[in-house]
Amino acid sequence: MFGTHHPHRRLARVLVAGVAVSGALAGVAWAFPIASSGTSQVSMQNVAENVASLYNLAAWADIPGASAVVSVPTGGSRLINARFTAESQCNGPGAGNCYVRIVARNGAAELQLNPIDNLAVFDTDQAGGSDDALEAHAIERSRRISQVGNWTIVVQRSVAGGSSFILDDWHVAVETTA
Repeated sequence: MFGTHHPHRRLARVLVAGVAVSGALAGVAWAFPIASSGTSQVSMQNVAENVASLYNLAAWADIPGASAVVSVPTGGSRLINARFTAESQCNGPGAGNCYVRIVARNGAAELQLNPIDNLAVFDTDQAGGSDDALEAHAIERSRRISQVGNWTIVVQRSVAGGSSFILDDWHVAVETTA
């Protein structure tokens, strides 16, 4: 029997190994990245503010002035890449979060830029901790838009846990690519 080839044993070993690997990966969450790319830059818009503002409501609200308009032509599309940076402070009576998201708006249509996350924590307040100082934070989002029209790219904020959200020295950069 030495030197004799046993294809059934080899197949059995491969199947056992496959089952072992799939069992080991059973608890793994599979991620499917959202990829996008463009060919040439169409525009770059920057907006900045150096006056602090305070917000303390759970409802999403536009950050005044933190926006830019992007035009999507007939028969075309635009890749929007938007960044928001700011000094922020999230304070409250207990644990709470301060959120930021970036959306594209055209009339009644509103699209959140990717990755879509209504609970993207920009800053946080720790229960029992002393109030934090202003700190630099950032968020970047992107999305390809193919619906024709003028789209306003808007940065919005919200809070949870009774926190108050201070933003100061913020900057928005909106890059549009074909």
